[in-house]
Amino acid sequence: MNKSEEHHPNVYGLKTNHTYLHSSDLPTAKQSLRVGKMSLHVGPLPAAKDLEEYSKIGKDGEVLRLILDMAKKNNDTQNKTALRAQWFTFISDISKTVVGLIFGLTCLLGSYYLAVTDHPYMAGILGSTALLIGLSVLVMRANPFPEHTKKVSPHEGDKHLS
Repeated sequence: MNKSEEHHPNVYGLKTNHTYLHSSDLPTAKQSLRVGKMSLHVGPLPAAKDLEEYSKIGKDGEVLRLILDMAKKNNDTQNKTALRAQWFTFISDISKTVVGLIFGLTCLLGSYYLAVTDHPYMAGILGSTALLIGLSVLVMRANPFPEHTKKVSPHEGDKHLS
């Protein structure tokens, strides 16, 4: 009588195949041995083996055609969403730039008017403020979030395990 046990649990939706061999099954073994096999497929479509099985369902592979059509529609939707997000980002950046340009030009024109009307100190303050704001906007556009751009190595998170 063989004391090997077959056990096929479902772990997080993944099919596993484990065979437990006891020491009585292996004459030289001192402990039981566990042999396992697990497969995982990640992707927008099922694994090729599963697609082959789906092609056998329905008339002339109707189910496979439906799966491929759904995947194509999903891909098209993702592409449209990404394009829309890029356009909104572009429009947002352009509008911020135009508003900043209008504000800066207004300050510089106000500074010129104050200088012409014999208010040199106010003209200098307003003009230098406009230039400083303009420079800070350029610097912020070059590096908007310096704390989020730090590169992290993939093994940096493992330091606490050592």
